[in-house]
Amino acid sequence: GLAIHPKKPIFVTGSDDQTIRLWSMTNFEMLSKAALTQQIRACAFDPEGQQIAVGLTDGSFMVLRARDLSELINIKDRKEVCHELKFSPCGKFLAVGSNDGFVDVYAVDQRYKKLGTCTGSSSFITHLDWSQGSKHIQVNNGKGERLVFRLQNFKQVTGEEELTSIHWATFTSVLGPEVNGIWGKYTDTNDVNAADANFEAGVVVTGDDFGMVKLYKFPSLKKGAKFRKYVGHSAHVTNVRFSNDKFRVISTGGADHAIFQWKLLSHGVGDDDLPDHHTAYIDSDSEE
Repeated sequence: GLAIHPKKPIFVTGSDDQTIRLWSMTNFEMLSKAALTQQIRACAFDPEGQQIAVGLTDGSFMVLRARDLSELINIKDRKEVCHELKFSPCGKFLAVGSNDGFVDVYAVDQRYKKLGTCTGSSSFITHLDWSQGSKHIQVNNGKGERLVFRLQNFKQVTGEEELTSIHWATFTSVLGPEVNGIWGKYTDTNDVNAADANFEAGVVVTGDDFGMVKLYKFPSLKKGAKFRKYVGHSAHVTNVRFSNDKFRVISTGGADHAIFQWKLLSHGVGDDDLPDHHTAYIDSDSEE
């Protein structure tokens, strides 16, 4: 689990050691931690940065106060792992995706009362994003499908006109026409674990099973797009997120138990700032 504070240079991680930890980007240090009773698979800040939702392996999720990591609420509606969750941009809703294949939506100001469930996914939920108006949710699942739901009735959206008119508040999905380019011609749909688009800079960062952090143009519509790749992690990269100011990237490793912080440089500027730009900053050998 990895989430960025919406207003401060702070981020939160959750891991298999059952701890939730707050970190400072400016001082590169841990600020606080709390031990939970389950392994953690996902975490998310609310839009004000006051609450942290945490998805757990027993199918439950918790909401903690960000200031002291104390528990506000604990809800268990699913039996399978809670793999992904996000607050809506308006702050009124929390969407929770589980390995059961469902996305449950809760009302934040009603003590997280469940409002409804988005059904129709044939596999476990892996990624989730809200639209800017908090009216749509997009998800990816384990079968490599991208589904979009309408919050009004929790039904799937299939009409092309409605789909193309949606503007996403975040784009952390690894599937969809906007990120076709992050997939090579022969890659498996499990190879890329995480993505995060930086709309202002027109780039998307990814983390994959080969220990690489990669940067592509966004949107990237054509498969096998060119990229820059960044070496550091010794094993698979489990998550990547841009900082609140969009000038940095946080990446988390799996087997290496590492957190990396990267600086986003303007195109053509600052290669010499990198520790070793012969290995850390490499153009793709992609043909396209």
